[in-house]
Amino acid sequence: MKIRNGFVSNSSSSSFIIGAAKVLDKNRLLEEVKDLEDCKIFTRKGLEAYALSREAYDFSLRKDYVVVKAHTNDQEECFVDLDENENLEYLVVNIGHNEDDGPFFRDDGFYGLDYSIVNESYFEQNYPRSYKLLKLLQGKEGITEHLSYRFGVSRCG
Repeated sequence: MKIRNGFVSNSSSSSFIIGAAKVLDKNRLLEEVKDLEDCKIFTRKGLEAYALSREAYDFSLRKDYVVVKAHTNDQEECFVDLDENENLEYLVVNIGHNEDDGPFFRDDGFYGLDYSIVNESYFEQNYPRSYKLLKLLQGKEGITEHLSYRFGVSRCG
């Protein structure tokens, strides 16, 4: 029988998309996101209330902006300025895909993760539903107006 002494880590990685966009056409947006998870629609007051609630482990509120935090251990975050219009609505996205380290290992002889692997085409090919939300964050569908977003790969375990 083998016994292992000491700390054992089971590390893994996650691709992520975080951010927010102003909602320009709520009816079209609701149609686009009706089957999608990892996104919410808030008014400024609703976003502020959610960010201050106990369940909002992925948000923090500052005076005129909100910080959206990725579901990763590397503290990835995105800063979103809030408009003065309290009736304006925001699409907020927080996606994390746990792929373990396999897809991100470097193949150039160096140790570690290749963070450049996760780009827009990575999501388009591997996670088309997440890619749809990325396009909405970018304002490329005419349904939203771009505010702030980030995507990439990060440690999640």
